[in-house]
Amino acid sequence: MKIIRTELSGFGHYGICSLVPQPIVEAFRQNVKSHADWEYPEFDFCRTGIEHSLVNYQYDDGPYFRLGWAPSNLPSAMKSVRILDRYGEMLPTQQKRELFNYPSLEVTAYPNSNGWDVKANFGNPIWDLIESGDFPSLLPGINTEILNWWKDQSNTDVGGQLTTVFKGVNGITLQVYQPSGNGLWIVGSRNDTGGSYQIHDHNTDGWSQAFAHVFSLCVILKHCRRHLGLPPITAMDPLSGRP
Repeated sequence: MKIIRTELSGFGHYGICSLVPQPIVEAFRQNVKSHADWEYPEFDFCRTGIEHSLVNYQYDDGPYFRLGWAPSNLPSAMKSVRILDRYGEMLPTQQKRELFNYPSLEVTAYPNSNGWDVKANFGNPIWDLIESGDFPSLLPGINTEILNWWKDQSNTDVGGQLTTVFKGVNGITLQVYQPSGNGLWIVGSRNDTGGSYQIHDHNTDGWSQAFAHVFSLCVILKHCRRHLGLPPITAMDPLSGRP
């Protein structure tokens, strides 16, 4: 696979990591001079990325680099992963749809002229569960975890619609309506592939809201994988997709 997959890292309550395939790292290295603000592009130190915002866990992941998002600098971590993702898109052998064979998440978050864009894809095994009658039973646990993140940000209890599923124009649709801002949500379905992404954000003004979307999708991934009897990607061979 030549796409970057992202999930909860298991470090702390809200740690995120991305699994970056070797071909993407090599493509980036060949063009690293155009990214003067990238630290340690050889990926042979414990930190790399813009402003040291990615932590190289240095696990034996074969053709992957497992890069944690430094919680002290999440904006630069998201920007760094976006840069790597763009090199993945440029690879001539890139086959993004390979993702759909795996119970995994592809997500990208980056600033634009009006705020931030967040886009994502789930693999077909995750969509199969989301579209099934079993998924509603997972919502209380998913939403509690998302609400706890918001509570820790504001030091107060928050409420909101949060994660729901409904029948949309393109089939069963997943939506996370965040308890912040003036209508902040991320939504999509398996068949929504505009711009090659299924899930798109709305009204994301700042980096913390963008991270809230990323975190929410990673929480959904975690609960779905657990329901399917699968361990986190951090506990398995990331290339085979098997425990």
